[in-house]
Amino acid sequence: MLRTPLLAVALALTLSVRAADAPQAGLYEQIIEQYMTGKWEGLDALLKSKVKDVNALPAPQKLDVTYVKQSLAESRPAWWNTVKPGKKVNFRATVWTRTMDLTFDPAMKNSVETKSNGFRVDISVQWPAADMDSAANGEHGFTKGEIVNLTVFSTLGMAAAWGAVPQSSLMNLTEKDKTMLFRGLDFRGNIAGVYYAQPRARHWGVWLYMHSYLGKYDKMSIVNGRKAVASAVMMEVLANPKKYPSFALPDSLDADDAEEKLILAVHKPLEKKGWTFPEDRALREALKSFSTANEAVVKSGGLVKLPQNMTMHLDPETDKPLQAKRDAWFKKAFDAASGTK
Repeated sequence: MLRTPLLAVALALTLSVRAADAPQAGLYEQIIEQYMTGKWEGLDALLKSKVKDVNALPAPQKLDVTYVKQSLAESRPAWWNTVKPGKKVNFRATVWTRTMDLTFDPAMKNSVETKSNGFRVDISVQWPAADMDSAANGEHGFTKGEIVNLTVFSTLGMAAAWGAVPQSSLMNLTEKDKTMLFRGLDFRGNIAGVYYAQPRARHWGVWLYMHSYLGKYDKMSIVNGRKAVASAVMMEVLANPKKYPSFALPDSLDADDAEEKLILAVHKPLEKKGWTFPEDRALREALKSFSTANEAVVKSGGLVKLPQNMTMHLDPETDKPLQAKRDAWFKKAFDAASGTK
């Protein structure tokens, strides 16, 4: 008569232990999933409440979580909630190695505006603050919040580039000079956007910049600043195809306009399908190296240093002979990556 309740107690204790262990067994997966999908509040709460459990994770997983924390600090900085109400406010932000005192001004017409104030340059920025964390549908399957997330960091990247330009060099600029300056600033913004943004916003940015290879964007003055980022990403993928299994390559590639055709072919399935955490991390590290190689592009006249000793000029006309060299590289690299000859 005593065995039944004892057995029930033992079974209850076993189930209780298993229930307690269940969250721990999936803790790493929860962290990565919430990071990759932008569930920031849940991720922040999880990391704060599971410090001991995180420290008990296997070393490789613990290193990944440390990386997630560092990335989270950059893509969800302390000033985020200060700016989100959409009112005029001062805040401090860091992009690459540059720390800036900025003013968020929702009344501005431009995304970045500078004003010389003696020996100091005051920089003001603006973006759609109301959409900063919006889960509403945006474009191409991305939320408004994800789209604005890219915009936020693109704007800050441009602001950082503006702040590095000597004010004396802005005197008596010709229209051609102004065009080249803006192309360089926009390019620097693009790189910062895809590096600092959250993973889903990075996915949006990479897809968007690949999308710029469509012919309807050829007349856009800043189009090569977008193409340069897309080209660098595609070079990274082709040079390390085993790192990026989510970037599906086409069955074949023509030699003519190989760069454009390959990027447009890859970007079609990429619109709906993202990539994994290891791919996102590797891509982000590659983007940082790409940025470092092009810190002086605003001063260098618009020549972008791509991976694999390739280059692209931000002026589409000047870029034409460089494009031919890239086409040859893309064809050769594609054949090697796909196993064709």
